[in-house]
Amino acid sequence: MLNDFFLKTLPLLAGVLYLPPLFLPLLKLENYNTRRKYLIHYLIALAVIVFSAYLIVAPGFLEERGELKLLWTLLVSFFALEISARIAICLAARLFPKKLGDFKLKWIDLSCYGDPLETRIQAHPFLQFTGRIGKPAGFQRRRAYGDYGFVGISASDIPRPQETIRIACLGGSTTEYGYPALLEEELRKTAPEKKFQVLNFGLSWWTTIHSVVNYVLNVRDFKPHIVVIHHNVNDHKYRGYPSWRGDGAHAFVPWHYRGAPDRYLIHFSVVYRFLRLRVQAIYRLLPKFGDFPEAADKYSQILQKKGKALTYDPKELAIFRRNIETIINLAKVEGSKVILTTMPFSQNYDDPTHLAIKRHMIEVNALLRQIASEQNAPLVDLDKTASEESFFLDMVHVTPEGDRKKALEIGKCILAST
Repeated sequence: MLNDFFLKTLPLLAGVLYLPPLFLPLLKLENYNTRRKYLIHYLIALAVIVFSAYLIVAPGFLEERGELKLLWTLLVSFFALEISARIAICLAARLFPKKLGDFKLKWIDLSCYGDPLETRIQAHPFLQFTGRIGKPAGFQRRRAYGDYGFVGISASDIPRPQETIRIACLGGSTTEYGYPALLEEELRKTAPEKKFQVLNFGLSWWTTIHSVVNYVLNVRDFKPHIVVIHHNVNDHKYRGYPSWRGDGAHAFVPWHYRGAPDRYLIHFSVVYRFLRLRVQAIYRLLPKFGDFPEAADKYSQILQKKGKALTYDPKELAIFRRNIETIINLAKVEGSKVILTTMPFSQNYDDPTHLAIKRHMIEVNALLRQIASEQNAPLVDLDKTASEESFFLDMVHVTPEGDRKKALEIGKCILAST
């Protein structure tokens, strides 16, 4: 009787619970970023339900097939463990939201780490990659990548509207996910008699090498009155190599990642997710069969060459200087004004990697101040005015309050320049 319940009734009930209308509100620990995942989820649930129901109406089916019975017993055991783990995580997060809410979000985040990056980005012949047109962009996924692969920017934004002050924001993830939307909001609030439009040309992981090429190929076509540059941290990515060259080919490779071969197991099973990421013997074994980068540096492992060290040569910053000065000089010719910004960072990181990045950021902030002085360009020193420790989510990304502070400081400079 107990055997029948475990092998027939229990998987039938679990299969019903696994149907997305019931499962997603109660036990979801995945990020469903493609329709294919929904379809596979339905198929798994229906397969379990149909086979369990068949076992109930054909009680002797498993008894006649010993190997199949063993396989089904293992699958049911794993399924029961999976459901139990999900109940434990979701219930704990609901009972203790302040302490364990982020823990649940972490497991949701982990579900996408084997995914191919084409769910979010697409290859570009000259920019390495851009956002995937039409796909949701940013941490909160509220806006989509437009026609050019940037948040909210479309071909209809050319030509520039009459009597509109257009601002183009260049940078990495601290721009893409950060202050530009708040900047437009603050400018309209502070100077309602003027029309402002802020275009967000930031893209996660991008360096000044990407942005200077993008300025030449795209940004200048939008004829911005003002160009805000918020670059720093990502430019450490091309530093620390045995040799270097100005186009970044010593450090960067074309985008080619197609996802880990076990990405669907990673997505659908929180138990497998735990084993894949946390059991070191498995983690060391599996990457040989398919690149499965740790989330914190997934882009770097896919888009960057091996062999980077944490010892940086100051001469490497010639690349950064050239890129910033090129944008400034081109903007001057076209009648645009460039506003430079330093980048604030948290002091609460002291491991070797973050210490190297911190040294890089201090050097680059100093260089930005120097370039601003030499080029007579406005500088918003956010490293001094927006560096409250409570603003930081990690070393460089900030809370909405931190982004609003950036928007306020940059907005003051824009209003003084228009």
